[in-house]
Amino acid sequence: MLPANYQIECYDNAHALHHTAWSTLTKDDLFYQIDYLEEVEKTCKEFLKPHYGIAYDNGEAVGAFYFQLVQFKGEQLLSFFSKEHQKLWFKLCIQKPISFLLKKIDTPLLVLGNLLQTNHGGIFFSDDISSPKEKAAIVEALCRKTQLQCHASAILITNIYDSDEHFLKSLNPTFHMFHSEPDLQMNLAKEWKTFDDYVQTLQSKYRVRAKKILKESAGIETRLLSLTEIEYYQKQIFQLNRNVMKHVKFSLGDISESYFYDVAKYFGDKFSINAYFKDGELIGFSSMITEKRILNSHFIGMNYDFVNTHKLYNRILYDNLCFALERGLEVVKYGRTATEIKTTIGAKPFPMINYLKHRNPLINFFVPRALKLLKAPEFTSRNPFK
Repeated sequence: MLPANYQIECYDNAHALHHTAWSTLTKDDLFYQIDYLEEVEKTCKEFLKPHYGIAYDNGEAVGAFYFQLVQFKGEQLLSFFSKEHQKLWFKLCIQKPISFLLKKIDTPLLVLGNLLQTNHGGIFFSDDISSPKEKAAIVEALCRKTQLQCHASAILITNIYDSDEHFLKSLNPTFHMFHSEPDLQMNLAKEWKTFDDYVQTLQSKYRVRAKKILKESAGIETRLLSLTEIEYYQKQIFQLNRNVMKHVKFSLGDISESYFYDVAKYFGDKFSINAYFKDGELIGFSSMITEKRILNSHFIGMNYDFVNTHKLYNRILYDNLCFALERGLEVVKYGRTATEIKTTIGAKPFPMINYLKHRNPLINFFVPRALKLLKAPEFTSRNPFK
């Protein structure tokens, strides 16, 4: 229960935040500045509807919260059925009826977090509030109020690192915790000034592998696109990204065709697109956002005809590393998916947890039972260094 001294205010557009304490509470995060949030609203309005919340303690703002309302289709979860349950009885008695029900689900889902950036949650508290129980009560109150206002059937709290001693453990047990694919991050050693410096620290087989990838991808031309070129190629960039999204098992966030150009205009030098050409044809790209000393790997796109023949995806991962080294950055955040491949270059997995709650008590009763049947892809974490 939220203490009486707290008040909750909700907003349905970023412009309304200008005369609030939002900027003060989120000042350290590039992805939650009001101007950027207004840009997201314009660019992604067809796919997600942002909502915002601010918590006050006796009139003093102590918390800011970012929600995204999306349309959730249950069939997206079908690929997550655990491979441990492949016996005929399971398929007939459990998997088949659940699959049937999942295909019927098409409902508004309220997400507390940022679906456009893997490693950025949507919760900000001031240093004035430290009680885990009070923080959890504020989150519950905001979720409840926002969910009612936007008529969402369920709420998902996402982008939470499992390694944190997190206050969300104090949430009401009606919120059901589950793990998702880990976030992959790579710390860059101070002695790495060039890509060759990095290669020399690898074990022999990984060093050979890196050189082979560079050799097989040598026929690809790469260059950073100017803002004018991003606008010129935006249709092709968007289509290449669609190719990748078709291979992603589960995704709630989506973007418009103009997204990359709009974001490039907003971020300026902080945003880059590394483009890949073969015989003059654009076959892939990698978008990156620099935040302080961190490189955030953003959306990518690929022509899958070149993934095996020219090691396009592997080359993108190495080029992100090169980009960071050339600019003296300290961390590369590679995001989720392709966990095992990313560990072979030195990225480490950071497990992430989520919380899900359905508004219907009966359905919510079955949520944890359904979650036990759905598992993120298994992987073996590699250590490529000597």
